[in-house]
Formats: sequence, C-alpha cells, structure tokens
Amino acid sequence: MGSFAIGMTGIMCCILTYIFILIYLGQSSTKWASTVGKLIEFRVVNARFISVRLKYEYAVNGKRYIGKRLSYLNPTYESEKAIESDKFCNHIKQDEFEVFYSEKRPQISTLQTGFKGWFNAIFIILLFLIGICGIAVSSLNYSKQEHKININDQQGGGTQTTR
Repeated sequence: MGSFAIGMTGIMCCILTYIFILIYLGQSSTKWASTVGKLIEFRVVNARFISVRLKYEYAVNGKRYIGKRLSYLNPTYESEKAIESDKFCNHIKQDEFEVFYSEKRPQISTLQTGFKGWFNAIFIILLFLIGICGIAVSSLNYSKQEHKININDQQGGGTQTTR
C-alpha cells in the first residue's frame, strides 16, 4: 500500500471514529443528569447553511462551566425566519433552560439529548467505508501491476519502469 493510500485511509478512519464518538455521546446523553443553564451568546450563522451558534453557562457542584453544544447533530435551518419561529430556540433565548451534562465529565454538555441524525450518519459512514475499501483495492491493484512491470523488465533486459 502506498503512503498516499495509507494517509487517506488514516484520515477516513479518524473521521469515522469522530462520528462514532458523536453517536455514542448523543445516545448516552439521554441518561445524563441535568441542571439549569443561562444563555451567554446566541448567533445565527449563515455560511454554507444556516445554523445557530450559542454559548451557555451552567453549574455543577458549585463549579461553573461554559457549553456550546446544542445537540450531537446540530440542526440546520432553511432561513433565519425558521430560527425565529423555532420553539426550542425561542425558549433558550428567553428563559433559563435545561442543560444535560455527563456526570463523569461535567464539562461535556448538550441542550438536546439523543442522536437525531441517524440517516445522515449511516449514509456518511457507508460512504467512508466504501472509500476506504476503494482505496485499499486500488492500492493493492497498483502494487501488483508495479510488481509485474518490474518482473517483465528484468526478463526482457529493459531498464525502464513505468508508473
């Protein structure tokens, strides 16, 4: 396997690991403890898609923490008006709200529990697995072809190698 194939496979495996961690944390958040949070910052971001960026404060056992996670698959919106009419967004802008946190690591928190993006996650995971298999197969075929060329060159007395 070439260094490019190894590098790409490593990058894809890291991204897959990150996705699995998000799924794990999202699912385990349904069992987390909760406390009251206070909104510090609420921004609408219109980059490639419209989403919400926020910052909130909460306390666990007298220690203050800052959280930024809305959910483990942040929702995107069709327009800024959709955010204004979203019940959950309006609730966190106006009232104190519930923050769910990991009891083992209270700095890990979210406002919405569970993992709601199963279709997207499964689709992305399948694409990455297909990509990893494709890289592995093409790399193996490439190394076999390179080996055949070197054998043919040695038998024919030629010194040329092609890639």
